[in-house]
Amino acid sequence: MFEKKKGLGKLILLISVILFISIFITGERANSIKACLGLFGFFIFLREFNLKIKILSISVILISLSILIYKSDYFKLRYVSQIKSSLNNNSLYMNIYKSGLKVFKNYPLVGVGAKNYRNETCNNPNNRSEEDTKGYLCTTHPHQIYVEFLSEHGLIGALVLFFLFYKLIFSKIIFVIRYGNYVQLGSLIYLLNVFLPLIPSGAFFNDYSLTLFAINLTILYSSSPNLNIFSKNNDRIKYS
Repeated sequence: MFEKKKGLGKLILLISVILFISIFITGERANSIKACLGLFGFFIFLREFNLKIKILSISVILISLSILIYKSDYFKLRYVSQIKSSLNNNSLYMNIYKSGLKVFKNYPLVGVGAKNYRNETCNNPNNRSEEDTKGYLCTTHPHQIYVEFLSEHGLIGALVLFFLFYKLIFSKIIFVIRYGNYVQLGSLIYLLNVFLPLIPSGAFFNDYSLTLFAINLTILYSSSPNLNIFSKNNDRIKYS
């Protein structure tokens, strides 16, 4: 489990809470949901607090957020009304997702290629028929990571990417929980948040998004000798 450095977990938690509040008040729905889930995920594994305090704290936070949302017209609009609206079958995001799946349907095996989604939906460079392009919505990307992988890389490319991400990230979850440190845990939570289903996301291969992803992946592997691939200590604990 995580090494118990006195006060380290509490300090990280305090910074995380401040960051979450900063994100929440902006009204950014997707980022607020990811930040909330990440905060709870980190808090659950803190050794400085027992289970009773964790359950009580999470309950208090959820109740406080609920009261704040329903007492504020702005927060109610952003986190209740607009979320309900986005789940509507004819909402903008649903139509964007459908457009991405339509592109995948037209190119099921290899997709249209990385960053070529905009060319396909806006310019139709392959001169597909009106029936094939019915449902296309001209956007830069499908705004959801799984739809993006399928539409731009097809089934074959998506499976290759999922396999790589499984080996690099998901297969290390149990290892980090058992032997990792708080820095590794924070990086892991960020990386897992990238792959949350349904929630809208930015383009994965966008320079900004990919840079943050690469930084956290690097920190995950370098912040502990037990997982650092260049350390001689990494064979002390077996992991898959």
